[in-house]
Amino acid sequence: MRNVIKAGFIWCGILLSLVCNAQVHPPLGALPMQFNGSFAGEAGVPRLSLNSSYFWERVISYRESSLYTSDLSYDQFIPGIRSGVGLTVGGHKFFRTFQQPSNQEEVVQSYHVTLAVAPKISIKGKYTLSPSISVQYFERNLVSEEPQTAAATLRVKGVASQFGLLWNTPKYYIGYSFNGFGYTNSKGEILSHGDTILVTNANLPYYFTSRLQAGYTFQRSSESDFSITPQVVILLTDRFRYSEESLFSRYVEAYNLNFRYKQFIWGVNNAGIHVGLQTERLRFMLTNDNGYFHGINRRSSSGRDSYIGNFSLRYLLRDPSLKENHY
Repeated sequence: MRNVIKAGFIWCGILLSLVCNAQVHPPLGALPMQFNGSFAGEAGVPRLSLNSSYFWERVISYRESSLYTSDLSYDQFIPGIRSGVGLTVGGHKFFRTFQQPSNQEEVVQSYHVTLAVAPKISIKGKYTLSPSISVQYFERNLVSEEPQTAAATLRVKGVASQFGLLWNTPKYYIGYSFNGFGYTNSKGEILSHGDTILVTNANLPYYFTSRLQAGYTFQRSSESDFSITPQVVILLTDRFRYSEESLFSRYVEAYNLNFRYKQFIWGVNNAGIHVGLQTERLRFMLTNDNGYFHGINRRSSSGRDSYIGNFSLRYLLRDPSLKENHY
């Protein structure tokens, strides 16, 4: 067992070394329906999930940034319609301050509400096929100011949809999702010395994005004390993919390599290194990254520094061993 645990830490280090310029996302699995609404109701019992993140970055003599995010989701299986239903609400707040000569300040606040419906189709009582549709309303507000000179405001709001498909088994899962129809409108205003000099109102174009998500649990038996679970989200199509990014960063949007021994969990995910505790009904996890491994902005001769902290909690409102499998 000691050799297995050592191997787990070695694999964490290898995976961390592959990451460069990764995006800031909640750890994969912290919010079940984040990338695919078909996970709604897959626990079989009512499930509550909470995720809170903090990101800080400083570039000496240039800028300082911070980001706060909070998301809460609830999902359960409803036997009457043989479907899972899930609701996610969240908000993000981003601050950025530029130093001399402009002293410009930027604040971005965003809110979103997402509803997911996922019918469950049982196959031989062991496997589950689940299509899904998710609809999201979102709003983002940006304010940018230069003291005593100019200010700009931008408000973006819209509706987006996502279609998903999930194949779920006791050992592994694989899913596919893509964004469907959507509508986004933006309204902006620029002021100079208190006078309005420009007003914009435009409908933003629609872009297609698709993802593949998969996970597998390596475990000798369902009663084993030790298990390894790798999970990954691969970005198949995205307009905003940058050619100068590493191959890993361009295609791997999120990942989680989790090791469990009895009730203790540890590993590495797309937000950093994590440790936590997991029981049949409760799981909480702390993730930390100072920027050295994650590749956001490692400290270097240029004076860059960053930190990411994350807390996630999952709680099953009923004992999962007593659930009725209606799939």
